[in-house]
Amino acid sequence: MTAQVNVATPIDPDEMHDQATVAVEYASWTESLAAAIQSAIRDGFPLRAKDLAGVMQYVAEHQVSLFEGYAREISEKHGLSEQRP
Repeated sequence: MTAQVNVATPIDPDEMHDQATVAVEYASWTESLAAAIQSAIRDGFPLRAKDLAGVMQYVAEHQVSLFEGYAREISEKHGLSEQRP
């Protein structure tokens, strides 16, 4: 299915840059948490690993919510249909 873009509403490059920057920041946090979990497991701190996994889940859930909102906003602003695989 091909979506039609409403060309009357251009995509704001500053907004796109901000969203990409946020995505990079969240990815960095997730990577850092994954590395800390691996270290905690390797060093024999299973409870620390469990706590870090909880934080990682919170960050990931927040990221999903944030980017679903961005996608919805872009869809509404540009007349795109919302499709999620």
